[in-house]
Amino acid sequence: MKIKLMILVVGLCAVSMMQAQATKTIMDARHGCKVAIPGAWKTNSILTSGNAVDNSIDAGVAAGAPGQTLAQVKENRVKFFSAVYISFKLTEDSAQAFQIEASNMGSGPKDGVVYRAAVLGPNVCIIQVNYHTGDAGPSRAIAATLAAAK
Repeated sequence: MKIKLMILVVGLCAVSMMQAQATKTIMDARHGCKVAIPGAWKTNSILTSGNAVDNSIDAGVAAGAPGQTLAQVKENRVKFFSAVYISFKLTEDSAQAFQIEASNMGSGPKDGVVYRAAVLGPNVCIIQVNYHTGDAGPSRAIAATLAAAK
């Protein structure tokens, strides 16, 4: 009897954890790139972006223009971040991917962004996750799910 009860409790805990960690996928308009976001988030009608119910974090996925290289995307983003954000840093920089983290763009001390671009198959896939909580951790976790969709 105790074993059956223990199995039931463990099973219920596992189901509960799976539901709490449920995700949904957003993809770029050409369906070459995808990102996992929390299942409770709202998405736009074409599923290219989503945001937390309390609007504390939002994310959008895109693919670079056909023929655009990772180096070109990086050059454009570094110029943009230099002009807009008070502080930013390149937290990853390789031949296959780069990630920029920025904070305090003037709209609030808790505002920030995690921007990641990676060569995935024939695409340069891009994810931008904006947060308004002062904590970049959840945004980094979402950005880390960037993957090829096909």
